[in-house]
Amino acid sequence: MALVQQVQHQTGGSGARDSARRITGSPVLRTVGRRLLAAIPVLIGVTLLTFTIMSALPNTTAQAILGLNASPGAVAALNHTLGLDQPFADFPAGLDQAAVCGHVRARYDVMISDSEGAGNLVRIGHMGPTASALHPIVGLAALGRSLADLGAEVRIGDGIEAALSVLAESRGLAESRRTQA
Repeated sequence: MALVQQVQHQTGGSGARDSARRITGSPVLRTVGRRLLAAIPVLIGVTLLTFTIMSALPNTTAQAILGLNASPGAVAALNHTLGLDQPFADFPAGLDQAAVCGHVRARYDVMISDSEGAGNLVRIGHMGPTASALHPIVGLAALGRSLADLGAEVRIGDGIEAALSVLAESRGLAESRRTQA
């Protein structure tokens, strides 16, 4: 105990208090603190600006074609003309999305997702560093085969052909952009 008192007496008080004063008095920490506090209004401003810009953009294809001042009736009519008010594909009646997703995984070792409350549909998507343009094709084939296994009438080849043509078209656009650059 006497040694602790002697050390405190030599340092002029509590060592922990002096250390805390040195740290809080550090110009580097004060600069970092000021910068962090200044970042808060910047983040709020960027968030509000992004929200404002996104609100001003058209939110449907028909509205993008007709312009922001188009009447709701004209937008609805163009959506109907383009078939945008129809579902992309109807999920077969009598089949449950969870059962289909489970069958695809168990039978074909392919994982697809359910709609997470967005309706009776499934989602096929493969992203990340190991993604390949053909992974969705594999998912689509496994989904089609599973639907057929469960008794739905499907033409698997039509879906795969359509997906491959979109893939080829997008690849062609990407290649033409590379050659133009």
